[in-house]
Amino acid sequence: MASLMHCRLRRTLVSITLSACLTLSMLFTPGGPAFAVERTAEESLVEALVLDVNAFWDREFAARGFSYSPAELAFVYDEPVNSGCGPVFPSEGPLYCALDRTFYYPVDWLYEGRDLASYGEPVMGWAIAHELGHHAQQQMDVFGIQGWFSIP
Repeated sequence: MASLMHCRLRRTLVSITLSACLTLSMLFTPGGPAFAVERTAEESLVEALVLDVNAFWDREFAARGFSYSPAELAFVYDEPVNSGCGPVFPSEGPLYCALDRTFYYPVDWLYEGRDLASYGEPVMGWAIAHELGHHAQQQMDVFGIQGWFSIP
């Protein structure tokens, strides 16, 4: 079972890395128009990973007859960002806030003086999947279906 999960993770990371070559994306501001933003390679990869993890949970929920609402993504740069759970500081690392259903990703957290940088993108993928797992848990709890998920 562990080797199957490892194979799936490796395949997912390869496909995500390939799709992360796009450096332009659309950023939608609440209540405002969309505008193009140049993304760094790290931001593009994070966006691709979040989309992939949300797609995974969407398929898993649908297979069981439930709808999945994807988590939102917010980048944290040099200054703290206000969230439904309080301030999110760039130095704290990735965080999911259930109160506003948003995944906060501090840009450059992996590479600024951390031992994790030597592990690179797999650590980034693990952190994103972990935090978005909290989002899926929250939705499972809303449906009263805790404990239904298992990998064949």
